[in-house]
Amino acid sequence: MGKIKANTYASFIHENSRAGIGGIIRDASGNLITTLSVPTQCKTNNQAEAMAALYVTSWCKQGGYNKYDLEFDSMIVANMIKDKDTKNLKLKGIIETLTRP
Repeated sequence: MGKIKANTYASFIHENSRAGIGGIIRDASGNLITTLSVPTQCKTNNQAEAMAALYVTSWCKQGGYNKYDLEFDSMIVANMIKDKDTKNLKLKGIIETLTRP
């Protein structure tokens, strides 16, 4: 109880570097708190996934939600966050921001 769940979503079109990122935030009972959706530009699908995670976690923190479970589709980005590091310089700043206390 007291924890929310944040699901992130990202889509990426390689040909024009366009992406859409967003998420769904629900309370502990599964009730909808909000949905988020933003168009953006990026270079890879992993960058889109990381940007979606950053966008949703930033929304949670700004809304005063400090206890949340973050769920997303990319195992690659999940491992970067878990390891608190990446050799991918395009994602390094995003991963550092996501893992900062």
